Formats: sequence, C-alpha cells, structure tokens
Amino acid sequence: MNDTIRGDTTWNDIASEVIDYLAPFGPVIMMGLENASRQLGKRIERKEFVNAKSVYAVLKTSFERNDDDHARQLLEDFVKTPAAYRDQIVALVLNQAAAAPHGLGRKLIAISNRWRVNKRPLA
Repeated sequence: MNDTIRGDTTWNDIASEVIDYLAPFGPVIMMGLENASRQLGKRIERKEFVNAKSVYAVLKTSFERNDDDHARQLLEDFVKTPAAYRDQIVALVLNQAAAAPHGLGRKLIAISNRWRVNKRPLA
C-alpha cells in the first residue's frame, strides 16, 4: 500500500473532502440539475453536480452492499441536513475507507481526483 494513503490523517482528509463536496448539494442531490438549480436559487455547474452525485452514489452503494442500516440512515440524514450530521458521516466514511483502502477508499480517491489539482495516488 502507498505510504501516503496509510495514515488516518490522510483518510480523514479524503473523507472530509468528499463529504464537504457533497454537502452543498445534499438537499437536492436526487433532483435533476435544473430543478436543483431552482431549488438552491443559483446556477449549478453540471460537472460539480455530477461529481457530488458520484460521491453520493458510491457511499450509498457501499453502505447497501455492506447491509449497513446505520450508515444508510446517516447518509440520508446528512443529505437532508448536512451541517447537523457532517462530523458523524466524516467519521463513518473515514473508518470505512481506511478499512477498505482498495475498495471504498480507492473509489473515493478516484472521485476526488476529478476536482483536485494535486491528484492523490490510488490506494
């Protein structure tokens, strides 16, 4: 495994980054782009919205695959009220990505590399 991906600090950074990227779109993530723009009252860049939907889809799929009802519920609570559940979802994503660096961790790194200037190596 790559040394830069080994530590909890790095997984915390990755978890925080993807959750913070998803947060502004949480309440409208299941809408189409135009409806989301109207609901938020501002123009949304298609690329940003697609990236946020990718984060949501990877997390939801991972939680469903693991049959983790708590994680699924926390994700749904987070998208409804991002500020209230941010720290809890970051901790959950950190733990699950660190436990599966070649699974969920790798997927989150690949998604976040879409918007990062300094790309992270895949775990």
